[in-house]
Amino acid sequence: MRMQKREYSQRKIGDETFINAKIGNVKLPKSLKSIGKYAFAFSSIKSITIPNTVNTVGYRAFHYCEKLKQVKLPNKLKKLKEDTFAGCHSLSAITIPNTVTEIGDGCFRGSVITDITVPKSVKSIGGDCFQACKKLKSIKLPNKIKKLNSYTFSGCDSLTSITIPNSVKSIGESCFSSCEALTDITIPDSVTSIAKGCFDFCNKLKSIKLPSGLKKLNDETFSWCSSLTDITIPDGVTSIGERCFSGCSSLESITIPDGLTYVGHEFENSKKNAGDAFDNNTKIIWRGKTYNDFFDFFYDVGC
Repeated sequence: MRMQKREYSQRKIGDETFINAKIGNVKLPKSLKSIGKYAFAFSSIKSITIPNTVNTVGYRAFHYCEKLKQVKLPNKLKKLKEDTFAGCHSLSAITIPNTVTEIGDGCFRGSVITDITVPKSVKSIGGDCFQACKKLKSIKLPNKIKKLNSYTFSGCDSLTSITIPNSVKSIGESCFSSCEALTDITIPDSVTSIAKGCFDFCNKLKSIKLPSGLKKLNDETFSWCSSLTDITIPDGVTSIGERCFSGCSSLESITIPDGLTYVGHEFENSKKNAGDAFDNNTKIIWRGKTYNDFFDFFYDVGC
């Protein structure tokens, strides 16, 4: 189907109606109520105006619309569903209506959005929502979100800083993994759980403030953060996972809370290997003693 501009006069656009279609700029009629899943997926659409009468936009409705640059969303929309704009490699800006309360998994994954404000109405952001948004420089998050899910910002190469709201209680696996421009981040005291690999390969991260209520640092949390020079581990932390600080070559020393009872390791035949929790260059200070060797520290902890 070839068309450069077309108007529609119906109440619903069904599933896969314009999948792979050769279309350009689209203006939808005010009679329209819903857009089905995969409705415009893989099409050549360049811009679309969705009227305020529409209250539902289906799963992957604009999935991999690689030429899509402009979208006007309706002000009755309650949810942006999974992968709605995933793979839209030309989409650099979008305004989310303040009626939206939920943004689904992978919604903007792989887009070229540079900055975005998530409205105060949003209570949930899905996993890998902004994954691989390589041009995303800044984002403002609302104070109603309770969790940052797995891979939400993973691979956001241009993200330099972010403020996590006080409402957040947990941060998922690899949430900020490979955010190569991230230099500093403050995690509020409301956060009590940080999952595996949360900040791994953030190679420009220099400092981080951890929340006071944290009890555990999981596997690979800061692995290969090669610029990390300063970190304070809260007194309540009793467990540090495998490879947690492995590859942190700029971290010259670290003070471990006295209450530590477990430290991760991957020993083979009683010898150290790359699975140790700390980089070989890091001095460990624990209970007033300085360790230059992880092996000695591990056995003193008595894990």
